[in-house]
Amino acid sequence: MLQNYRATPHATTSESPFKLLRGRSMRTKLDILPQSDYTGQYEELRSRVALRQAKSKSYTDKKRGAKAPKLAVGDKVRIRKPFHVGKGERQYTDPVSVQEQTRYSTFILSDGKRWNANRLSLCAGRAEDPTRAGTAGSNTSLTETVPNRTAPQREHKPPAWTKDYVLK
Repeated sequence: MLQNYRATPHATTSESPFKLLRGRSMRTKLDILPQSDYTGQYEELRSRVALRQAKSKSYTDKKRGAKAPKLAVGDKVRIRKPFHVGKGERQYTDPVSVQEQTRYSTFILSDGKRWNANRLSLCAGRAEDPTRAGTAGSNTSLTETVPNRTAPQREHKPPAWTKDYVLK
């Protein structure tokens, strides 16, 4: 049974696992024709595998609704803490800026650490101020980038049943 699997060409590579491992076709009971010595098959094989992987990735991304990260170099982001956050603790860190994008969804931040885009959240101030972009080590706090918001004050009304009574 295993011999049949190892001798059968794979759908992605169009080659049998035995041929990929040993560099030649497996000798089976069905081999009557002479072996052909083909060199340079690996470049063609690599391109075929890369094409199949690209098709599989595009299909999967479309089915899962994958979206490209909306981050760019210079954006201010907060990192979602990767562990359980207790009651009353902050779920996100202080804002840091994106220094470099190394891969499709991988970013290096100003603190020197590498993070995936699914752990990052854009801050209210999307990009740095161009007048301060050249200054190194400028410390901006979260209160400078996010406007101070207060909850509206609620109007307190006496209960409706008190209309009949005289309150002193």
